[in-house]
Amino acid sequence: MQLADKFFNRPTLTVAKDLLGKFLVRRIGKKNIAYMITEVEAYDGFKDKASHASRGQTNRNTPMFSRTPFTILSACMRTEPGLSGRSRTS
Repeated sequence: MQLADKFFNRPTLTVAKDLLGKFLVRRIGKKNIAYMITEVEAYDGFKDKASHASRGQTNRNTPMFSRTPFTILSACMRTEPGLSGRSRTS
């Protein structure tokens, strides 16, 4: 199920909390690949000093100043040694 716009049109910290446990799904050909969201970071507006927007508008952060809410997605893949297919034996 795709999340509706109203899901994201709520306070930042509420959205971040509610994203935990949801799945990102990508279709490649006829195959769906799904990953559970297990970690989120949330920057709560321009007053949040950790946000790039707190220092004012620049070329790099201009999308943060648009009227349309947005989400930046960064995917990290973690593998355990021995599970990646390239384990070493002693």
